[in-house]
Amino acid sequence: MKQELEAEYLAVFKKTVQVHEVFLQRLSSHPVLSKDRNFQIFLEYDQDLSVRRKNAKEMFGGFFKNMVKSADEVLISGIKEVDDFFEQEKTFLLDYFSKIKDSTAKAEKMTRSHKNIADDYIHLSATLNTICAED
Repeated sequence: MKQELEAEYLAVFKKTVQVHEVFLQRLSSHPVLSKDRNFQIFLEYDQDLSVRRKNAKEMFGGFFKNMVKSADEVLISGIKEVDDFFEQEKTFLLDYFSKIKDSTAKAEKMTRSHKNIADDYIHLSATLNTICAED
């Protein structure tokens, strides 16, 4: 298994290098970049590039993150499919919730209408009282 992973990694790495080479060839054929001295120096650089290694904190953080990810995968892999009973209960509750929500909205609309009618009756009553008082 380890050899298969190494072979797969090597194949991916070689493909990446090949893609980068094609990209750099296209860049070098660009009319402006082909005359740029800094770009030529970059392409012809033959010494080793120093790559910064991860410090202990970064390595430990990556290790811890991988451990948590592995633990999560183990926990998730043990989860069974949803039970039909609970699925039916969930469907019932969602339907019940939507009906309650609709009923509440209709009741609020009716209450608002009753309030508006009561306000109109108050205004009408006050007007009639004023008329009666003048007579």
